[in-house]
Amino acid sequence: MTRPNPARRTLAATLVLACAVAQAAPGDLDPAFGAGGIVLDPMNGNDATAQALAIDAVGRIVAAGPVANNAIDDDFGVLRLDAAGAPDPTFGNAGRAYASYAAASSDAAYGVAPLADGRIVVGGLTFISDGSDDYPDIAAVRFDASGVVDPGYGNHGNGWMTSGRADGDYGIAMDAGAAGLVLAGYASDGGGGIDAAALRLDTLGMPVPLFGDAGAFIGAPDTNSSFAVALLADGGVLLGGHLDGGGAFVQRVDAAGNPDPGFAGDGRAEIGALLDRIEDLRVLADGRVLAAGFAGLDAAIVRLAQDGTPDAA
Repeated sequence: MTRPNPARRTLAATLVLACAVAQAAPGDLDPAFGAGGIVLDPMNGNDATAQALAIDAVGRIVAAGPVANNAIDDDFGVLRLDAAGAPDPTFGNAGRAYASYAAASSDAAYGVAPLADGRIVVGGLTFISDGSDDYPDIAAVRFDASGVVDPGYGNHGNGWMTSGRADGDYGIAMDAGAAGLVLAGYASDGGGGIDAAALRLDTLGMPVPLFGDAGAFIGAPDTNSSFAVALLADGGVLLGGHLDGGGAFVQRVDAAGNPDPGFAGDGRAEIGALLDRIEDLRVLADGRVLAAGFAGLDAAIVRLAQDGTPDAA
């Protein structure tokens, strides 16, 4: 009988441990999540895109985006997963829920905000796709904790809020806080152009009447659009956007919807020399601002001091 070689057994154990360590290296796909670290979900089986992601108060994952309803219409779609990536059977239809503003509306979700009680607010835009109304509206809808549209939210008695401006507007970014939420994007200026815009809603989904013009702030005529927004603790709003002539700007407005002169002198910091476009914003605890986007072909992050000047540190 051949005697076991302790050195060989030690080598074998070392190889197994090395493989285990390599498989669990930081940055690798997590095999404990979904299938090999990935969740792919067909939603209703047509076409779906996840545009927004959040973690709720109990650690569940909530994703939202447009989901194709038919050849011309999209709906708001929400997918709720547990921490391991499995659809939550207590939400909607096996973890999936949908909302359509009207029978002929095309609805695209770009923001999601889970509330502490399990309800979920989703924001974006809607427009009637049968040609009867060519002007889109900023839109938001609230689902209850089980994935049913909550009729107590919004300004239509059906769970929906739509902005209803005559020339139309688009909601493509969203942020939420204790006092409600803000949707941002751009609004038609009535002459074929667009300007950056933001709409503040209270906790019932109604435009805040004392913010700007019936809840809306419209940027200066040389602004083009806003791709990022942050709701400040004092009710003010921070927008990250793009200018008509090129380059990026960060705009701060106060709780009344007016440009804040304490920020960059007139409320707007133009940082086109640093960023071509802003795609996301974060406000730090000390009031400084992180703006992320791109400069040329490079990813870029810029930090601004509380007064809107570039932070040299």
